[in-house]
Amino acid sequence: MLAKKSKKDVPGHVFPRRLDKPLPVIDSAQGMWVVDTEGRRYLDASGGAVVLNVGHGREEIARAVYDQIVQCDYVHPTMFTNYPVEELATALAGHAPAGIERFFFFPAAARPWRPQLNWPAKPIWIPTDLIEVESSLAGNLTME
Repeated sequence: MLAKKSKKDVPGHVFPRRLDKPLPVIDSAQGMWVVDTEGRRYLDASGGAVVLNVGHGREEIARAVYDQIVQCDYVHPTMFTNYPVEELATALAGHAPAGIERFFFFPAAARPWRPQLNWPAKPIWIPTDLIEVESSLAGNLTME
């Protein structure tokens, strides 16, 4: 873990998303608020779907994620399955329209391969009843 530093001490090896001014360096976050190294609080309206719906610093969520990672962090879906994936698919099937009974999960990291696979760029229903939810590395989620 990096030691806490002020904004002027940040080494600057991250390519900035904005070039017109230095970005605040966030030191902590709780609920819908983030706090920079200078002690200023900001309402985080840019954190993406998860942050906007559940907030920062939710210990029960961090604990559940930690427990799952320690038990079984990932298995490749072409070779294995596991109970959390099966439970998620079962829960989704309970809310899906009639006839949609199976689900295919893949991470956002699969997006660079979409052009080679000829996958759509936006969420869409296609004849095979495949739904893709487009996400970004920032965690934003959009459905149209």
